[in-house]
This record gives sequence, structure tokens and C-alpha cells, in this order.
Amino acid sequence: MHVIADWVFDPHSRYLSSGDARHRLSPKAAKVLLSLVQDPGRVWSRETLLDAAWPSQAVGEEVLTQVIAELRRAFRDDFRRPRFIETVHKAGYRLVAGSAGEDGSGELPGGWAADLEAYGTYLQALTLRETSGLAGLHSAIELYVTALRMNPRLAVAHAGLAEALLFTDYVQHPMEVARVRSHCEAALRLEGGLAEAWSVHGHACAYRADFGGATDLIRRAMALGPGNGAVFYQAARVCMSAMAFAPAAALLERAGHLSPGESHALVLAGKLRGILGEPAASHRNFMAALPRLDARLAEHPDDFRARTGRARCLYALGRREEATEDMDLARAHPEPMAFHLACTLAQNGRTEAALDTLEQVVELGWRGPWARPWLDRDSDFDPLRGNRRFARLAARVGPPG
Repeated sequence: MHVIADWVFDPHSRYLSSGDARHRLSPKAAKVLLSLVQDPGRVWSRETLLDAAWPSQAVGEEVLTQVIAELRRAFRDDFRRPRFIETVHKAGYRLVAGSAGEDGSGELPGGWAADLEAYGTYLQALTLRETSGLAGLHSAIELYVTALRMNPRLAVAHAGLAEALLFTDYVQHPMEVARVRSHCEAALRLEGGLAEAWSVHGHACAYRADFGGATDLIRRAMALGPGNGAVFYQAARVCMSAMAFAPAAALLERAGHLSPGESHALVLAGKLRGILGEPAASHRNFMAALPRLDARLAEHPDDFRARTGRARCLYALGRREEATEDMDLARAHPEPMAFHLACTLAQNGRTEAALDTLEQVVELGWRGPWARPWLDRDSDFDPLRGNRRFARLAARVGPPG
């Protein structure tokens, strides 16, 4: 791990991160940056950098120019007034921002002093949580635990672990609510201004149907992080737990606006606008989500949630054949998140497959004070409402709300 001013560079995962900004560099860009950070201030000739990134290959200098441009975009650097990478006329390039080195210490983005190896493990967990299915969720939890074993004072890892644990209710029951709360509280003891920890804490309260407590916590999170898309997403989940779909949709749309790479918030917003009988708004959200999903799947073809989200958008936009292709890919995923799969199968008219998958969810113990009311209102399951098997499964989830 290398700290470059307010950025963290992990050469193993190739991620360059600063606060909410995160970029995965191309393999060649990562090699060039690794050379530059090894001796900040040194002028590296073009020939030396070409040899480092393209050993034993005959390539022109234009490929290096393209890589330097990629790095500048990631750093948000201006070649006319460089803060990170400077072009030295007729000589090469140098890193002008200081690097703490692999064993360096210091202030990391967000204001906490943390062990770099632990922070790198946290970033790996965050990536798995965002891009993988059920296996990714479990792997992310293990990595958050590992990061905290390395550095128990890493507040963001406590918050990340709490958030990941919140979603295990799709795969096990009862969810470890006490464990979620303990990690939220640990994060807030260490970093009282960490908006994500307040919002996850609020979501945990909503899971227990303590909507008053959840509202207070979410309000504090939003005051601390008015530009944080993740906070608005958690606030929307609180509203969804309370079946307050109109404010949830608005919060999800705000989350999508604040996080340009976020697609799932817009997919959910499209779904909720449909439930609310607002087809034009629903259509807008699905249209806005689709290019983000395309970009996500171009980088992470195995992202289960993105695949099911794309199938949902395509179906809603009338592109049924393409939706079917994505649906088949989602069903073939080695570790699907069953509830999301059941929703998408039902919406796409795969009745028996949807019922089989929903039965798996119920057998795993899908419960909670919000579960049956949600099942009763979820428009994805409307095609199944008259099915006797669906009625039996709904009764197993809980009594009607």
C-alpha cells in the first residue's frame, strides 16, 4: 500500500482511492504508478517506464502517453498545473506528490490514522461487497473481520462490517442485530462524525421496527453527510422497512444523483415508483440506471446484483429478449442472492423458477417484522399472487400485516 498525498494506492488490487473516490487502474497504469511511487521526485525516463510496464515488448511512446493520461484522470490532475504527475520536457515524468511508501504511516482519507495493510484489506472487502453475490458478501465479512484484527481502531471497517451483516437476513435468520449494533457503536466511538456508521445504525433500528430511533439516527447521518450517497441509500432502506415508499423513492433518486456510479439505488427507485403508480418516473429511473449497469458489467461481468438489475431494467423498458438473456446468466451464477433472483424471475414471467427460488429464501429463514408486509406490497411478485404455492409460502413468512 502507498499513500500519495490524500490518495491510497494498492498495487495488488490496482485500486486508487481517496474518500468516496475509487478507481481501478489498468494493469499497465498500475505498473507505471508503482515505478513512480518508488522514488517520488525522481525523473523517470520514458524508456525506463516503458521497460517497466512493457518488458520485452516493442511498443511506441504513445502507449505510455495514454497511461499517463489515465493516471491524471484518476488523480483529477491537470498537466498544466500538476499536483501529482509532472511532465519533464525531453526527459520523462516524475511524481511530485509525496508518497509514504509501503510501510509508511500517516493520516488516511477521512481523518483517521490507520495501519495501511488493514486499510488495504478494508478496500478489498468493500470491492467484494459491491460487486459480488452471496459468496462476495461472506468474503467481504471475513475481510472486514481480518482488517479489524489488524487494526481494531479502523472505524470504516467497523461500519463496513455492520453494513454487510445487515444484509445477511437474506441468507440466515435471525440476523445478528446485536453484532451489527456493536460495530456501529465501535465505529462511532472511534469516529463520531462518520456518517455511514450513523446511517447503518439507523437501518439496524428499523430492522427491529424501532422507526423512531431509526429516524433520529438517519437525521444525524444526513446532517453529517449531506453529499454522501451511501447515507441516503441507507435512509431509503429505513423508509422501505416502514413501507414508506414515496420518501424512499426520493431518497434513492438522491443517492443515485450523489453517487454517479451507483445503479442499484436507481433500480430500486424505478421499482418503487412503479408500486406508487408513477410510470413516467419509474421509466426515467430505469433509463438512468441502464448505462451505469452496462458500465459495471463491462468491468465486473460476474456482478450478480448488476446482472439482475439490468434484467429488471430491460424488461421494464420493453426489451424482453435481452432481459431473458440476462435472466439466464443470473440463474447460472454460482452464488446468487436468492431473494433478488426470485424477484427478477417473477417479474420476467418465470413462475415456477421464481417459486422454487422464493421457497429457498423462506427455508433459509427469511423473517422479520417487515418481511410479510414487504412481500405483500412488492410488485415484483404480483404475477404470483393468485398462485396457491405462493400463498403457502407467504403464510410461512408471517401473518398478513
